[in-house]
Amino acid sequence: PGLGGELREPHTIFEGLSLEELRELMEDIKTYLELEGDGPHQGFWKSLRVLCKKEIDDCANRKKDTGIHGAVMDDVMQTFRGKTAQELDDMRQDIQGKIDANDGTLDLEFLEGMLVHLTVFRAQAEVREYHKTMLRRQLERLEDRRAALRREQLENPEKFASQQQAAADAAAAADADSGGLAAPDASSAATAMEAAERKKGLGDLEEELGLADEVELSKGYWWQDKHRPRKPRYFNRVKTGYEWNKYNQTHYDHDNPPPKTVQGYKFNIFYPDLIDRTVTPRYVCEPADTKEFMILRFTAGPPYEDIAFKIVNREWEFGKKHGFKAVYERGIMHLYFNFKRHRYRK
Repeated sequence: PGLGGELREPHTIFEGLSLEELRELMEDIKTYLELEGDGPHQGFWKSLRVLCKKEIDDCANRKKDTGIHGAVMDDVMQTFRGKTAQELDDMRQDIQGKIDANDGTLDLEFLEGMLVHLTVFRAQAEVREYHKTMLRRQLERLEDRRAALRREQLENPEKFASQQQAAADAAAAADADSGGLAAPDASSAATAMEAAERKKGLGDLEEELGLADEVELSKGYWWQDKHRPRKPRYFNRVKTGYEWNKYNQTHYDHDNPPPKTVQGYKFNIFYPDLIDRTVTPRYVCEPADTKEFMILRFTAGPPYEDIAFKIVNREWEFGKKHGFKAVYERGIMHLYFNFKRHRYRK
């Protein structure tokens, strides 16, 4: 089975649907619920049915008068927002207990209205928690595959390097056929540098930053008439970890950790054949299409074209004790940095 997963939360599938489409979706949900029977996913389909019914009522202008004045509606919503399904179940039991007691001092219409809204929030919470569980399982499978690939690389680095070289040769041939400017650096020095860095492997909380994160740049250099541009080789790592903010401390623990986040990067760009060895390669940060990311561009000079990567846009830690390193030595540009970490109280 594939590892593809829908990152969008399931309850957002209702956005933009017409009344007719919502009714068709409701029939589909009922069919899946009937097929599920008493299976493990029964709660998910029941919750999705609750959310779909609310969307149909809203779209058909059949909103119920829940007895809650608009002025206090925001306070009610805030009470439910961010709660887990279990926490909302506890709140439901507490509210229902007050209704059943009916001592004459409480506004029963208000409490019953709260239950109507709580049911929707509870359905959202269950769908969200189910979705997170599925994503975590997919991540575990992906990490298992990465671990297997990592073992294969370490056990047979020569084979892996030859495969990389074959891929580079094929890319160079394709580039030449297309009349493109740059071909990947196929020199033995660059290949050896990459193989040596790759042989070091990845740390427990490290992943390889590869082609998927590379940014296409406009080509054209003042020196390209003298020197055929070539794309520098590289081997980069992304450091991941867990953010223990207040929300994650409340909803996760070390046995059931939150999703990993990017903590920093290690860039190794290989320039063994620079024409002007007195000029040190440099890096520059540029804006990306969204504020959450930035473009990190490396520039060295002939015969190497610029290369850039899309990375997370967060504040860097500078200083050796925080792992920062920006140095060009033995033909390799090293740029290592970690993001500033916020301290959270336990």
